[in-house]
Amino acid sequence: MKVERPFFRFVLAALAVVGGLLAVDRAAAQDSLRVGAGGEPVKPRGQGARLAGAADRALADLKSIGYFANATCADNRASGMGCGGSFNIIPATGSSNTSFFEDEWQWGVPKTTWDSAVARVPTLANAIGGGWTVSNRNQTGNDDQRASDGGLGIHHAGTTSTSDRSCRDHTNTFGAGTPLLAVSDCEETWGTEPGARVRAKSDPTRGWAGARPIPLEAWLARYTASPAAFNFDFWRVSDAEIDAVGVPEFKAIGALQTYGYTSDYGAEILCGTSTVRNFAHVIPTTSPFVPGGCTGSDPTRRRPGWPLGIEVRFDAFMFQLPALKEISYFQLTFTNNSRQVYGVALD
Repeated sequence: MKVERPFFRFVLAALAVVGGLLAVDRAAAQDSLRVGAGGEPVKPRGQGARLAGAADRALADLKSIGYFANATCADNRASGMGCGGSFNIIPATGSSNTSFFEDEWQWGVPKTTWDSAVARVPTLANAIGGGWTVSNRNQTGNDDQRASDGGLGIHHAGTTSTSDRSCRDHTNTFGAGTPLLAVSDCEETWGTEPGARVRAKSDPTRGWAGARPIPLEAWLARYTASPAAFNFDFWRVSDAEIDAVGVPEFKAIGALQTYGYTSDYGAEILCGTSTVRNFAHVIPTTSPFVPGGCTGSDPTRRRPGWPLGIEVRFDAFMFQLPALKEISYFQLTFTNNSRQVYGVALD
């Protein structure tokens, strides 16, 4: 999928589609959701990217080069670019141009999926409205998706940004004191990734688990082995295949790389907090993720829907090359973890 913006190109690689998005039922729409004339959800006014309360949330400036896309970042809450914006003084005229952009992943399923799921998980019948579901924080609420639980200290160290021109200086897109994702050029940001093949030289307890670059030779070897079945399925290429063509253990994709995880089934999402709505009795007591289920009042979500148990892994990177400036790349995998939420795997 390729999303175009003025003076900006955003390439999203290998996006797995998890179902179809359906129109919102006007009568059942949640109170914070506006619905357009055609019945489709409309983005609420004034609802931009902002820090959430989840401790696992972190960001990273992609440090793009060029006139326009020089203020893009990766965000593990619910969007690929949660703090995008750019500014340029046009040399020829001296006039200014300001552009702000944001892109995010979202997913949904039709009512037929809910019908089959509720037969296996009866508590899903308690979902307000039942039927279809869609996860899109700008349309149905900022608490639909959040940084996956358990990332702090593991996938990223929890170190914060600075304004001292060190590797932790990400003030091109956000201020000092912001939690940082693991960034390839800054070992201080790496977490304690279990099983990471790359360890920080300054502190062996820290590890890097970013996706490895796949060179042309590896793709050629896969094509030669099976031309008819060949696809650019990056997630199927093993470390052994990459090792065989001589790529070092630690080599970032591009000039700078970061990675993170987003999900729709964090504990705050499922059971709520003082500021986050809850799914209460929708989650069964047999849930491995929330043993005993969510206690408390009836569900406070005033829209149709239920968490699908989807986790998104992203690797974001950029190339500091004149021909590839102003482009930020996101490589994504969507994983169905519904068994962790409901105790049974749902299709």
